[in-house]
Amino acid sequence: MPKKVYDEFIRALSRDVITNYSSGDKYLSVRGVSEKFSVSLQTAQKGISELRDSGLLRCKPNSGITVTSQSYNMKKMEGKTIFVISNMQDGHFFSSFFDGVRDYATTFGIKTEFKLNTIKNTSSLEFGEYLTELKADGLVMLSFPNSELPFYHAMREGVDIVSDIILDNLPTLPAVQTNNYMHSFDAGMELVRKGCTEFYVFGYYRKQNKRFLGFADAVKTVGLKAKYVEITSISGITETAEILRNCSEDTGLFIGDYSSAYVIDSLCMRQNFKPKNILIYDTDTEYFKASYLPPIKAVGPSFKVLGERLCKVLVYKWQNGTYPEPLQVKI
Repeated sequence: MPKKVYDEFIRALSRDVITNYSSGDKYLSVRGVSEKFSVSLQTAQKGISELRDSGLLRCKPNSGITVTSQSYNMKKMEGKTIFVISNMQDGHFFSSFFDGVRDYATTFGIKTEFKLNTIKNTSSLEFGEYLTELKADGLVMLSFPNSELPFYHAMREGVDIVSDIILDNLPTLPAVQTNNYMHSFDAGMELVRKGCTEFYVFGYYRKQNKRFLGFADAVKTVGLKAKYVEITSISGITETAEILRNCSEDTGLFIGDYSSAYVIDSLCMRQNFKPKNILIYDTDTEYFKASYLPPIKAVGPSFKVLGERLCKVLVYKWQNGTYPEPLQVKI
């Protein structure tokens, strides 16, 4: 069964348990689930096992399948609202984050809404007052690197906030962030194992960023160096075009951010060139799908996966009364 179809089945199965049953009720058999949701017995069993592992169902020999008390707690979340607020204007970035939040929240009857930030000074107390005035039950904040004060203010006012960036000056802020250094190091090692002997990293960030440092440290382990090209100017794009024009089968390319991938795709199309060894750091799904290049494997978690993880933090808080530990994690 395709993953998308299976995920829809799991959401429907969870919704059935949460909406139509109470703690201690006997639930459908595997065959009953198969017939009700028009899935195979194997898929039905897998779905029941997944809900058992999540705590919604209890399965005991000779006792059948019963609903746990946790489903009652989930019922209490129906009608809650999560706002996803992005400080990044690029739809390729925030739409997949929102998809991950929405898909997970829908399972529990939680409403979701997206807002693109239009407030310039996101480090001000006024921004914190704006967040409080939204009256949302939870906020998922995307790409707010300097918002310690407004976040602290909103949290003091009882707003549940989770961020995709770990703010060192606000250790009380729940956050789920990608491990930039680790995933980039892994990308470098993967290209080393493929036999590459020259390496280039392309990105919109300045050179001293953890994605480049992780990659560069990986290729140093075999005595080689990586060159960073910042694609923020005509000269950077010109240099990138020249590198692509002279690529050999031993050249390893690493795209440090998804925005740069569109530049690489366009330049390769103009030169009718398809790199043999190319990886990308992050994108909306598991692979970056360009208009010219074949799908490029992402080494970090997709935006959709991150959105789901961020939503899970809020759901856990509402289920258990406290945030999961550790409070700030890198994945």
